[in-house]
Amino acid sequence: MPFTTLPTSAYSTLDATKLSGILPAISGANLTGISGGKILQVVGNSQDVSHSTTSTTFVDSGVVVAITPSATSSKILIIMNTSLGYMDSSSVNYYHYHTIFRDVSGGSATNLATGTTAGGGLGGSYRHTVSFNDIGYEFGSNFVDSPNTTSACEYKLYHRVGDSGHTGYIGLDGTHHMTAMEIGA
Repeated sequence: MPFTTLPTSAYSTLDATKLSGILPAISGANLTGISGGKILQVVGNSQDVSHSTTSTTFVDSGVVVAITPSATSSKILIIMNTSLGYMDSSSVNYYHYHTIFRDVSGGSATNLATGTTAGGGLGGSYRHTVSFNDIGYEFGSNFVDSPNTTSACEYKLYHRVGDSGHTGYIGLDGTHHMTAMEIGA
């Protein structure tokens, strides 16, 4: 029987149920139309830091992770887990906000979450009528950044309280973990 060459269009209609036996390995190097990127690097940092603030504007907690992107088109996924806390001596409504700042090569820090709802930042916590108690709770967050640089980037956890006279804590108990993952375009 003579060998027949199939037109390229026939390959896209090949019925997978008709395939049998040992199939050759295929390289995915030339595949197209696949969304998403590849993880290019992962950097993690665990710290035992305790920080408190009475500030109503965001302040640096000292919790940080550093990464240097390999391409300007890369995205950086920041994942963090820490503990937040509150301490006061009277019955109050308490607000504690947090956000991530990015610092490129020692330059000025930029708040990555500049929303205005409920005080801005990535999020916050609210406790109603706290009466002379210390409150501690775990906190986790993530954020995808597009730094558009191949310079060293530091991602820092900042926090603030909602009302003056209150004290907010980062790290009342436990260790902080921040992870930066570079995702290629």
